[in-house]
Amino acid sequence: PLSMSETPSYVQIVKDTAHVVAPKANDITAVFYPKMLTNNPEVFKYFNKTNQRSGRQPTALAAAVVAYAQNIDNLGALTDAVTLMAHKHCALGIQAEDYGVVHKNLMEAVAEVLGLDGNGDVAKGWSEAVLALAGVLINAEKELYASAEARRGGWRGKRMFEVDEVVNEARDVVSVYLKPQDGKDTPEFTPGQYITLVENPSKDVLFAPRHYTISCRPSDAKDRLRITVKLLRGPTSSVEDGIMSSFVNKLKAGNVVALHPPFGVASIPYAPPPAGEDGGAVVFLTAGIGITTSVALAGLEIESGRRKAIFVHGDRSFESHPLAKEIAATGCPCLFAYSAADGAAAATGLPATVTVEAGARLT
Repeated sequence: PLSMSETPSYVQIVKDTAHVVAPKANDITAVFYPKMLTNNPEVFKYFNKTNQRSGRQPTALAAAVVAYAQNIDNLGALTDAVTLMAHKHCALGIQAEDYGVVHKNLMEAVAEVLGLDGNGDVAKGWSEAVLALAGVLINAEKELYASAEARRGGWRGKRMFEVDEVVNEARDVVSVYLKPQDGKDTPEFTPGQYITLVENPSKDVLFAPRHYTISCRPSDAKDRLRITVKLLRGPTSSVEDGIMSSFVNKLKAGNVVALHPPFGVASIPYAPPPAGEDGGAVVFLTAGIGITTSVALAGLEIESGRRKAIFVHGDRSFESHPLAKEIAATGCPCLFAYSAADGAAAATGLPATVTVEAGARLT
């Protein structure tokens, strides 16, 4: 948990000015990202341009700034958020020195939007607060990097994997099986974690890696990992398809790609039931390619027998439903709901544990 053994001087400054900064947080981050990417284009490799264009990245940072300000004297409330952030940063390969770049440009954006004197007490207080949070993240990420390296089959940085097999799972969806090129162990991972594909299929030298959920159970990953990826098609013929998803969907056996280690915090809480009672059930409610995380998480429930797994999945049709037959074969109760009127036409030969609905309203 995060803690503060003594109260630094900046804490009171942040508390006294949080009500001024919070309403301007989105303005600050909207200035910050273009400023940083202009001043330090080398960090663009960490940022998904789609998230930048949509405003998702600046909005997420603004929310983080506000949460930090509101909990500046109760950092324990931010433990989960910091853990999630640290996993994402490690998956991207962010290093301690990158925080200096963030700090410099963020403080310039704060001064610009709020009209602050960079040498005034308020600016200095926020500067110290940002550096303190950077220190928390740097320490958390140092531990995560070491932990990822220490796991069975673990490593730090890039590691080359060979495509062992590519399977067409559904319309525009493939599963890619990856084995370590060095012949050593596949990495240990926690169900729900993802690996990061560090490839640049675009002509842009500053292209962010992409994260893909490991879509198999750990017990099925002794020799190779599996990711299951949907081709992100452009909304119109004039808009290109997703660059990385197109790259993955064109991979062939024998191709070699670079990966970062598994990271991520997706999990399902579990508490042993009272004596004489069963563990109940876990319902996995998914849609589209979002089904991938549930495959590994449900495998934990199925193999341990601690709780019943129930699948409820929505999609356009059986043909577009990833991993449908694999999930049906678990014998777990399933409801597959398809929005197309004829969406269930191809859903044949499924076990009696599967209920299929077509023409469903998926809202």
